[in-house]
Amino acid sequence: MTRPPAFVQTSQKITTEPHSGQKPVDLNWLEIPSEGGSPAAWLYADRDSFHSGETVNVFLSTNVEWVTLRIYRDGAKRTLVHEASRLKGEYQPISPNAYIDGCGWRASYHWTTDGALPSGAYLIEVTEHDSNDGATLGHHLVFLRSPGNKKKTLALVASVATWRAYNDFGGASHYWGVHPDYFRGFSPILSTKRPWGRGQVWLPDGAPRIKSNVRPRSPRPARYEALEYAYAKGLSRNYGAAGWASYERLFVRWAEKNGYSVDILTQDELHHDQDILNDYPCAVFVGHCEYWTREMRNAVHVFLNQGGNVARLAGDFSYQIRMDYETSQQICYTAKAPERDPVYGTENSHLLTVGWEDPKVNWPGAETFGVNAVRGAAPIGFGNVGARAARGFTVFRPDHWSFDGTGLDYADMFGDEHGIFGFETDGLNYTFLDGLPIAIEGEGCPPGLDILAMGWGRVSEGGLPEHRYAQLFGDDLAVLRARWYDRKEDRATVAKHSAGTGMIVSFRSGAGEVFTAATTDWVLGLEGNDFYTSTVTSNVLDRFLQGKSNNSQGIGLPG
Repeated sequence: MTRPPAFVQTSQKITTEPHSGQKPVDLNWLEIPSEGGSPAAWLYADRDSFHSGETVNVFLSTNVEWVTLRIYRDGAKRTLVHEASRLKGEYQPISPNAYIDGCGWRASYHWTTDGALPSGAYLIEVTEHDSNDGATLGHHLVFLRSPGNKKKTLALVASVATWRAYNDFGGASHYWGVHPDYFRGFSPILSTKRPWGRGQVWLPDGAPRIKSNVRPRSPRPARYEALEYAYAKGLSRNYGAAGWASYERLFVRWAEKNGYSVDILTQDELHHDQDILNDYPCAVFVGHCEYWTREMRNAVHVFLNQGGNVARLAGDFSYQIRMDYETSQQICYTAKAPERDPVYGTENSHLLTVGWEDPKVNWPGAETFGVNAVRGAAPIGFGNVGARAARGFTVFRPDHWSFDGTGLDYADMFGDEHGIFGFETDGLNYTFLDGLPIAIEGEGCPPGLDILAMGWGRVSEGGLPEHRYAQLFGDDLAVLRARWYDRKEDRATVAKHSAGTGMIVSFRSGAGEVFTAATTDWVLGLEGNDFYTSTVTSNVLDRFLQGKSNNSQGIGLPG
């Protein structure tokens, strides 16, 4: 049983910038610990990833007297590996700027991991000791990696930078919050030393996705089921946008059930060690994988240059960020970068925290994964964005090896029964020739890229004019894209950025190979045991696990 935790309704209304004409929406709530609120626990660890045998330091704050801590391996099966009963609870407060500066709590528990524990995700669960219902109070997650030969092991890279971007614990995320100096109260600087937003690492069964897979049969006002559920259950408003529970977990469950060996790395590890992927034949990215440092991205290129293969079953490759590991902070100014980012106008302008396509950054996302967020669609199925858009991919090149054994033919759609298309997708500028989509050169599009399948979507809310009152953001996202990438927001430019695609592409890169299914919700097909999605995924992973390519073509790395 789960009780809603302590959270607060802020007095600040969420407001859009004046371009959209939308009314303020009173849906701003944040999880902020309260000693006198509902029974709850909040916890984090000294880092996200460990080797088996190392000690995990757990920082815990709770408003109950006694707790029990259990640790489970969270894979195809949930297995209890450690338990500590009747721990004395301690409430540790946070400062008003904890979202920037971190919680600063004392370590409450030290878990020395068994060196024989297998690689995987380990869920730390805190319950109220001796309570009548054994209520779950809070969760955290760490990854363990065991030694051994990695030649037949997938390296799944957890998108922790995107998790952080949507984590509003303590007051703000990169999107919403209470920061007084930025619209919607967002914060461009976020601490890594704080708990994950409630719902990011564990969810109750049946929690709605951010994207609705039910297409309305007649025009209706916008509904945001995930937001309503989050508010009712005391979850982070962004729980469905990013995190283990909604994305990476679904892939790991499917992979282990189907006999694949998986090591979980984090983006932070890519940042620190450019060669960390080189022990593996295949790197995998899934779900919502939006925020990257230049160092993280370079690590992928190093891997490809040395013959590694990359399966990106993920969407929304958007932003360059910076990490300051000395202060434990993630930095991303997005639309405010020209005004606020201190590297703007300096010799380090290439490190500006904006979209990769920005002229000052000038490293188009397609150069790495074949597609980019600028040509993508988002957030499909959220409110009235693409409310009746298709939820699957249409096949155009069925003879490609990734479709072997599927029986799919030209113009067939797959994945729609489970809603794999959306909520965020990436695409390319393209045209049609003899009934086939062809990528238009430019914007970093790699040579030899094939568009295998496509879908279409929007970046703004449609519907009848009389229903506009119910829209959360209208055309805000399209306006922001027009501003970021074209530096103007006239009607024609906004219209251009209101339409988007999602693509499955394949190409050679360096000495390796890349397969991209550019949608955040590809994992829904795996979780639902969709034959077509599962078969395509197995075809890709089996091919990429055969070993590194002998192709000697290299690719350069930006400075």
